Amino acid sequence: ILLSFSTPKTLVVDGEDVEVDDSDIVKFIGSQMGSDTEGSYEMFFDGSEYGLNAALEDIDGIQLLDEENLLISTIGSSDNIVAGSLVTDEDILQVNLGAADRADAWSIYMDGSDIGLDDNDNEDVSAITLNSQNDVFLSTIGDSTVPDRAGNEVAANNVSALEFNPTYLGSNTSGSFDRTPIFDGNNFGLDAENINAMSIELVAAET
Repeated sequence: ILLSFSTPKTLVVDGEDVEVDDSDIVKFIGSQMGSDTEGSYEMFFDGSEYGLNAALEDIDGIQLLDEENLLISTIGSSDNIVAGSLVTDEDILQVNLGAADRADAWSIYMDGSDIGLDDNDNEDVSAITLNSQNDVFLSTIGDSTVPDRAGNEVAANNVSALEFNPTYLGSNTSGSFDRTPIFDGNNFGLDAENINAMSIELVAAET
């Protein structure tokens, strides 16, 4: 299990007391799961080693692409992460964990401002995941509106999940959102909560 925290925490990581920053990611290795969980932490991603040092560069969303590539979103804007670009809290960034030069490890995976996620501060992406077709599922910290394929507004909030179907990803992102949120937490008693992480498993309908 990969975990990032909203505030720094002191944990036993790799056998030593370590202050885990809110720009770091730790890996929890469970030896026993359930109500009596047991296990240990390993440092998975040290944000300071990849230039995440400012307050607004703290991590909120996480998605592991493969052994060497990680997707993250941050809580604010920065011009220090991706060379030559200002990244904002509605963007999704890709970091190559195997890059020889960590200064060149970053790239923009999805530019939220290209697809309508820059109307207000509530459209900060806080949770992300992908399916096998590379559709992007995301949640934001507050109320948001995005366009569907026909140009109609799709309304979402901090307890719903949107599906984005990309035609192009990167610094010039294009594509469209599904016409309704794939999940609406208001229908399941989540009115006062916030989605900070998600995973999507799509099961074929029975015939």
